[in-house]
Amino acid sequence: MLTSFRDTVAAHGIPASTLTDNGMVYTTRLAGGRGGRNAFETQLRTLGVNQINSTPNHPTTCGKVERFQQTLKKWLRAQPDQPANLDQLQTLIEVFVDTYNHRRPHRSLPHQAVPAAIYTTVPKALPSQSRDRDSHYSDPPRPRR
Repeated sequence: MLTSFRDTVAAHGIPASTLTDNGMVYTTRLAGGRGGRNAFETQLRTLGVNQINSTPNHPTTCGKVERFQQTLKKWLRAQPDQPANLDQLQTLIEVFVDTYNHRRPHRSLPHQAVPAAIYTTVPKALPSQSRDRDSHYSDPPRPRR
């Protein structure tokens, strides 16, 4: 996972923040240990990226990701030639990603643009522009008592 993140940073730049669930690959803060960080948390801190984890037991926080995964799975199941190995699966996923981002109009975007058209024209948020660098949850912080 860390290699994929680094490859993504190399291709697209350092993000201002990440939003993930609370899987151990993303965070160890709920593991009950001594508060150490895993390699992903360390990498984000080194790059100055604000790490946001979804609130435990609140799956709607990552709803867009969940919906995307549902769409991908449905599309894969509908393909007439099902993949027999990982290389064939990867090829199908690449076709899906190209179609999803570059060819399929998105009804929530202006003039039903394709997502890539918006992505390439909007300035990207950088770590230095992150509003709340200490935020760990996606939900607003509760007032302290």
